[in-house]
Amino acid sequence: MIPLPLVAIALTVCVWVLLYFILPNTAVSWDMDFGGEPKSFLFLHGLYAMIFRQVYWVSAVACGAMLWRGEIMAAEMFGTTAFYAVVFQLWLTNRYETYLQRKYRKDVTTPPYPTGPYAFTISLGVSTFIFFAMAIGSAVAAWK
Repeated sequence: MIPLPLVAIALTVCVWVLLYFILPNTAVSWDMDFGGEPKSFLFLHGLYAMIFRQVYWVSAVACGAMLWRGEIMAAEMFGTTAFYAVVFQLWLTNRYETYLQRKYRKDVTTPPYPTGPYAFTISLGVSTFIFFAMAIGSAVAAWK
């Protein structure tokens, strides 16, 4: 049987590659701030952080509950979901800070948010919710 962390990494990489080739690469950069308003993404960043924090805590508590019940597979899935929720928050914060430095400093010529990191951000978020749904399904199936 393939270890679950390897499945998680493979799923994220597959979603990333798929998105990378589907999204138009002709754009020099994706714009995180909406409406042309500087630093407007901070509003959405707070919402993303709140949602993924909830996913993290629900997954962490459910992981402990599944371990207590002896359901190892469901516990691994909830643990992977909690890990991915934290990684998504860290990655999104890092990308936004990089975006701000590259977008609003006149001496930087690097594209602020190229397609590769954009696709990886989406793949982390999607993978988190896919694993969350799979973990809930696994917990419901194991509940007897």
